[in-house]
Amino acid sequence: MFIINYKDFFHYKEFRPQQEEIIQSIEVLARNKENILLQGPNGLGKTSISLSSLLPIVFDNELKIIYLCRTHSQNKRVMEELEDICNNKNINIRAITIQGRKSMCLNKELLDNNLTNEEFTEECDRLRDKTHIILQELLENDDGILPDENIEYCEYYFKFLKGQNFNVILENINLNRPIKIDPLIEKCKNASICPYYLIKELMTDADVIVCNYQWVFHPHIKEHFLQNIGEQDFTNCILILDECHNVIDVATENNSRELSLKSLVENLEDLKIHKNAIMKDLSDLRNLIPFIKQLREGLIKREVIPNASGISNFVFDLLKEIDVVNLTQLKEEDYSNFTTLIDFLIQNFEIKTEELLYKIKKVKEKGNGFPEREEGINPKVILEEIINHIRLQDILKFKEFLERITFFSLFLNYHKHSKKNHIKSFAKFWQKIYNSKNDPSYFLCYCLDENEKLKLEFVSLDPSELTTPILNRCYSSLSLSGTINPDVYENLLRLTLHPELKKYNKIIADSPFKKENVKAMIIKGISSRAKTRNKTNYIRYNKKIEEVISSTPGGIGIFCPSYGFLNGLQNNGLKRIAKKYNKEFFMEKRDVSPEEKRKMIEVFKNEAKKNGAVLLGVCRGKYSEGEDYPADAMNAVIIAGLPLQAPIPRIKAKIEYYKNVFGGSKGELLGYDSPAMNSANQAAGRPIRKISDRGVIIFMDDRFTEYRYKRLISNWLKEHIEIIFDKESLLKNELNKFW
Repeated sequence: MFIINYKDFFHYKEFRPQQEEIIQSIEVLARNKENILLQGPNGLGKTSISLSSLLPIVFDNELKIIYLCRTHSQNKRVMEELEDICNNKNINIRAITIQGRKSMCLNKELLDNNLTNEEFTEECDRLRDKTHIILQELLENDDGILPDENIEYCEYYFKFLKGQNFNVILENINLNRPIKIDPLIEKCKNASICPYYLIKELMTDADVIVCNYQWVFHPHIKEHFLQNIGEQDFTNCILILDECHNVIDVATENNSRELSLKSLVENLEDLKIHKNAIMKDLSDLRNLIPFIKQLREGLIKREVIPNASGISNFVFDLLKEIDVVNLTQLKEEDYSNFTTLIDFLIQNFEIKTEELLYKIKKVKEKGNGFPEREEGINPKVILEEIINHIRLQDILKFKEFLERITFFSLFLNYHKHSKKNHIKSFAKFWQKIYNSKNDPSYFLCYCLDENEKLKLEFVSLDPSELTTPILNRCYSSLSLSGTINPDVYENLLRLTLHPELKKYNKIIADSPFKKENVKAMIIKGISSRAKTRNKTNYIRYNKKIEEVISSTPGGIGIFCPSYGFLNGLQNNGLKRIAKKYNKEFFMEKRDVSPEEKRKMIEVFKNEAKKNGAVLLGVCRGKYSEGEDYPADAMNAVIIAGLPLQAPIPRIKAKIEYYKNVFGGSKGELLGYDSPAMNSANQAAGRPIRKISDRGVIIFMDDRFTEYRYKRLISNWLKEHIEIIFDKESLLKNELNKFW
């Protein structure tokens, strides 16, 4: 009998230190269907370790690997690794990667509507439903011609359903090997066929699917994803979670909801403009209810329904969405209550905006303290205010009211000839609050953004609500990170809290880097504490940074705790210092498109390799996480201050929640210290990406020497850490020796 093992998939000439031992351990644990965490730095070869240890189990048991990454570029690297395995080991692996439908869509008319991701998905689903109906009618008529161009449908999905030009698209594509997504999308574009649904079709037979976290950890997307891969749950899937520290934020964000003043105002304006038409719809629809029931039961045909060319066409478009029982209960009073409720909330938003702006102004005038832009509110209090204001009998009546007002979004879309309205998301927001009003793992607050726009946010504090059921149900999972603290990860995802959960094991890799290749230091005697953030301290920081710039070849990254701190360094001469040593200066900005980011990073890397360059950014930002800086692109990184999050109400609520769940000592660790140190560790890993790299990592804040923070520095880095005192030229001398 032929035995498949990891050596059949490991395509490199030799194993790096620790690799073979780790691969063997993962394979044993995964065959026992356990959850596994591998903590190890870049340079360990985590991608090749993952695939070579888990692919034998996939082929032995007819499973799938779902490889989850943060970015499309990371997806691409996994696909390249799979391709190398196939080519070097002469083995077939069916692998495919998929992106979100909006990023793959070819329908220009749909893209031009400037819809949110949720609105885009709903509109795409609606067009697909129409396309199915049109195709069915054409098949019944047996004429096979394309629909009239004036009929609303999606031509790309229509051609996909008909299977037009499939042979042309899949020509020269080996379905038994990893499929490159960019050439496939280009072929679909040339053939006017929807690439998104073609790729979803190909996923069914794939051994490995590479995608981002949303496909598994977004409740709505997950259900569709499982249908596409032919599974009811993840029992027959091995999950690989690359950069798994990101999953914590992804899960809480996917489980949170928000309501903006802008959406309230737009809804109120739309409802007032279309009031008469909506009221007529209600009347017409009630008259059609008996016919709709008979139509659904197959007792009559559409042609016998009165006024079939008028409002009934609208009804047929919405047959899947309309609940006839709820529709009979919908009244003009609901419309009146709905507009009254929106009016009430708009007034609340305006009052709360003024209150928060006044508080911020007073804090700034005093010149001390942190200007809080957030205020918590008890969900039960605001629900009671709403019920009293629109004069409902009790909270149960409010729940029923929310179910009914969803129909107004359907009426509004019909009359606006646009899918862009927020009524459905409004109802979902309040339904979420109603369902979780007694749950301490949620926090309701008003939040004022930097542009002074107010939102009401219902924030999830606990990622395990989404993650634990999935990780407990899958065949096995392998979480990968160079920075996450294993104990923190175990607690936050509840991997060992209950005895009935799947077993969990952690593998901690040693640093694979030679001592002489890594210089890691903590600067003692300098701090970014809030009370020290003044001109004198920014100048002091810039003097220390100048020692690094003057003695380091190539590129240098400086990552700050916040944009305020970043601006403090910039406004006190940092750019001038970079220019003094003939290094180009680049600075991260808040609102840039992915394309602008890509271009700036490309220019920075080129300049860094030529004459040197300085990149000023923030921890948790676009450039400090998930971006590679090969060769001389970033020879040194400075974490210019401890990146603690501001102690805003939601952070305090998270700390209190974790105290109650895990005990007092773990509240600040899980809710405050760990997120900060994970951000610092992420930034610290930028200059060291390969075994052969040499790099300098400088933690420029004496708080990093404190036990509560030092213990959370990545294990591989702890082996290299030294403490350097803030004395003139001492840092410069150390760096000159290193380089």
